[in-house]
Amino acid sequence: MFSLKLTQSLPEIERSINEALAKELNKAILRKKSVTLGALKRATRSWISSTDEVASLLNGRSNELRTQFGLTQPEEAVEAIISSIVDSVQVTFKPFSKNLRGGISFNFQPEDNANLLALARGHQMTKKGEDLHWLDWLLTKGDSIIVIGYSYTPDRKGRAGVGSMKKGGSFRVDPRHSGIRGNNFVSRAFIGREKEVVRIIQESLL
Repeated sequence: MFSLKLTQSLPEIERSINEALAKELNKAILRKKSVTLGALKRATRSWISSTDEVASLLNGRSNELRTQFGLTQPEEAVEAIISSIVDSVQVTFKPFSKNLRGGISFNFQPEDNANLLALARGHQMTKKGEDLHWLDWLLTKGDSIIVIGYSYTPDRKGRAGVGSMKKGGSFRVDPRHSGIRGNNFVSRAFIGREKEVVRIIQESLL
């Protein structure tokens, strides 16, 4: 016959168990924090790279963002954008207490997009030597009219040979791709990713 005598009350036993769990959770999360961060950064690169806007920035056909903005080095611009977004990913860990209160928070991109708007690659010099801050247009100006007196015309002229700006009319970012603060192609890339984030966390802590 085996007998066991408890010397602690149930609340005391529960506290001891929670303390042990908290200790192990904190150790596991701290040990795997860099792994989790790396996995989230790789996922972020994939999410941004697969957006329609990135595809349009790289597409040399007429009526695409690349030709509408007259980008001369779109690959470098896209890489600068993606790298800046990936570098902004942060993982913050609040240690679990004996009451199992704590957690992990993730920040993927500043809402004001200050890191992106500061990129030199987000600018393009026009033929007239004017500075075109095209990335600001794409991220914050929506589809409102930006340039009055000129309009985009698909033709064999322009820097890319597939379109140019002509006098008359107006120009705005294509409504398919336009964005404003808090609702642009960057923020939209993270919508609906909650389950993927949870999966990444679970796999990284194994």
